[in-house]
Amino acid sequence: MSVFILLTPGFPENEEDSTCLPAFQKFALSVKKNYPLLPFMIISLQYPFIRRNYEWHGIPVIAIGGNNKPGIQRVFTWAKAFLYLRKINKEQGVGGILSLWLSECSLLGNYFSRFSGCKHYMWLIGQDAKKSNQYIQRIK
Repeated sequence: MSVFILLTPGFPENEEDSTCLPAFQKFALSVKKNYPLLPFMIISLQYPFIRRNYEWHGIPVIAIGGNNKPGIQRVFTWAKAFLYLRKINKEQGVGGILSLWLSECSLLGNYFSRFSGCKHYMWLIGQDAKKSNQYIQRIK
């Protein structure tokens, strides 16, 4: 069975970290509770700042550790995440991607879905909906 990926710019570094995206933490726990047979994992691009794989409440998390670096280093973070997505797709298959916000996550998810043919969904909220968002033109 293919895995569903939740792609986010940041995610709690451990189970005690309650201040990092609390609404998204609740969402991830709700997915786990309401769809216990759905295999899913989280890929976090920027935070935690250290690159590592770990489990959060039994959910696999891949932290790329981008540390919000600017310029070409940010592109390297995206490339690392893309390689992880390719590896997961080769080993388990990626059934779909949910990108948090119309940002670098959506850009990466959009390119990977074109590459792999998997479904891609974007969670759009708040400032992302502004016409001035630079990622809108890149994702079209």
